[in-house]
Amino acid sequence: MKWLLSIAILLSSCFLFGQSEWKLRGSAEFQSDLYSFKSNSSELNGRRPDALNRFIFNSHLSNGKGWEIPAFLILPFNQTTTLYPQQANSNYLYDPANIIRISPRYKWMQLHLGRIFPQFSELTIGNIGVFGYHVSLRPGKFVLEYASGVSQQEILPDSTLNFFGLYKRKISALKLGVGDEYANFFHLNVSRSEDVVGNLTRLESSPTPEQGLTIAPSFGFKLFKKAHWKNEVALGIYTRNSLDEDSFNDDIKIPEDLIVINSTSTVDFAASSALRIEGKTQSLALRAKYIGPGFRALGYPFLQSDRMDFTINPSFRWWDNKVIFNGSYGYRINNLLETKAVKTTQALVSTNLFAQINSQFSLGLSFSNFGIESDLSSDSLKIRNISNTISINPSYLFNTKKWQYQISAGYSINAFEEYNAVSASTQTQANTSGQLMWFGGAKGSDFSYDLGLTYFKNNHQMAGIEMFGYQLGAGYKFLERKLRINASVNPLISNRVGFSKDNRLGAKIKADYRLDKIKTRLKLSVSRNNYEYGSVRAGVYFTEWLYRISLAKTF
Repeated sequence: MKWLLSIAILLSSCFLFGQSEWKLRGSAEFQSDLYSFKSNSSELNGRRPDALNRFIFNSHLSNGKGWEIPAFLILPFNQTTTLYPQQANSNYLYDPANIIRISPRYKWMQLHLGRIFPQFSELTIGNIGVFGYHVSLRPGKFVLEYASGVSQQEILPDSTLNFFGLYKRKISALKLGVGDEYANFFHLNVSRSEDVVGNLTRLESSPTPEQGLTIAPSFGFKLFKKAHWKNEVALGIYTRNSLDEDSFNDDIKIPEDLIVINSTSTVDFAASSALRIEGKTQSLALRAKYIGPGFRALGYPFLQSDRMDFTINPSFRWWDNKVIFNGSYGYRINNLLETKAVKTTQALVSTNLFAQINSQFSLGLSFSNFGIESDLSSDSLKIRNISNTISINPSYLFNTKKWQYQISAGYSINAFEEYNAVSASTQTQANTSGQLMWFGGAKGSDFSYDLGLTYFKNNHQMAGIEMFGYQLGAGYKFLERKLRINASVNPLISNRVGFSKDNRLGAKIKADYRLDKIKTRLKLSVSRNNYEYGSVRAGVYFTEWLYRISLAKTF
C-alpha cells in the first residue's frame, strides 16, 4: 500500500503544478478468463486455472515543459505465483505475477519505481526483474545510475511439493561515468547481490544463501564515422554459501557489508568486445566474449561460465530494401579449461533472406544450424549433436475486379543427428512441417474468410508422429463496421507410431464491438476443444471450454 500511496501522491502533486497544462493519455482494460475441463479419466487435469482476472493500465502524463510520467500496471486479482496460486501471507505488490511501474522524468533526471528491469552492462546486470527503484541522472555527457530492489521473494519449504524453499534475494547496482554508449564513453559498473537468510530454516537439502559482487569498467569509442568499438572487463567474486565458517584467505580483507569471503568463494574475470561497422546498405558486427570458470554474475542468473564465444553478424539491404539479408555465424568453446566436464565446441549459424519480388509476390528463406561436439573420438563421454533447419515461406497477393486474395505457404525441414554413447552409433531423425493459408474478401464488402492446411511429421522410429490439421474461418462486420464477428473450426488428426489415430476438434467464436463516442471496446470470445484419444489411451477423451471477456477504454 505504501507504493500505491506514493504513486497517488506523486500524480496528485503533478496536477497541482498547473493542472490545465498537463495532458494524460493512455488506456485501461479489464480482462477475465473462465475455464472448464471435463474428462472421463482421472489421470487428466485441466491446463488452466478456473478463473483468471486481470487489470491492465497504461498511461503517459506530460506538461510539455520537460515533465513526463509514464505508468504501467498489470494486476491479476486471483493469481499470484505459479507455485502458490493463492496469496498466503505474502505482499501482493511484490508478487512476480504483478507488474507495477511508474517512471517520472524531468529532462535529464528519471526515477523508475516498482517492477523494473535495470540494464547496466553486459556482465553485471541486465536481464533480471527487480521490485524496487532505479535512479538515472544524465546531465550532458555525465552518467550516474543506481538501482536497488528484490529480485526474488522468500518462499518457505513445502514437503508436499518436494520444494526446499527459496531465499529472498536483494540486488543493487551502480553506474558512474561519462560519454554516450554509442560514441566515446567510459563507465564503471558495480553490481551486488545477497540472499537474506530470514525465516528459511537451514536443512541439509536446503539451498545455500549466495552472494556476489561484480566490478566491471566498460569503455568504447568511434574508430571512424561509421565504426564503433565497445569493450567490458569484469572482476567477479561469488560466494556459494555465505554461512560457511571456513576462511578463504586470511590475507584478503573485504568488508562483509560488501560480500562474505569464505572457503566457498571464487574470484574470476570475464570480458567482452564488440566492433560494429554501419553502412548505407550494409552492416557488420564482430563480437567476442570470455567467461571464466569461476565467474558468476547474479544479475545474469543463466550466464554460462567457462566458455568463449566468437560471433559475426553481417547484414545487407539491396534494391531499396526489397532484398534483405541477415546472418549470424558463431563459434563457442564450452568447458574451456575443463574444470567441470570435457571440452566441447559449438557451431551456431542462422541465415535469413527476404525478397519482395514485386508488389504481389514475396519470398522468405532461412537456414539455421546448431551443433555441439566434444574433442573425444573414442570414449563413452563423447558428445556429438547436430541440428539443421531449412525453411521457405512464399506469399502471393492478387486481385480481381470484385475480390482480393492472399495465399501464403510455409515449408520447413529439421534434421537432427545424435551420437549414442551406449551403442556407439549415430542416430538420425527429421521433422517435416508445412502450412498453406488462403485469405479472401470481397472488395468493399464486410465479409472475409480464410482456409488453412497444416502438416507435421516426425520420423522417430519409436515415437514418430504425423499430424494433419485444417482451418476454416469467416468474419463479418455489422452496425456500420463497429461490430465484427469471427468464427472458426480447427480439426486435427494425429497418427502415432504403433497406435490408432487421435482426433481433435476445436471451434471458436469471437466478437469485437467499438463504442467510438466513449472510446471503449468490448471483446468476447468462446472456444471449445474436444480431444479423443486413439489406442494410446483407448476410450479416453476430454473437453475444454474457455470464455474470455475484455473491456478497454482509451483516454
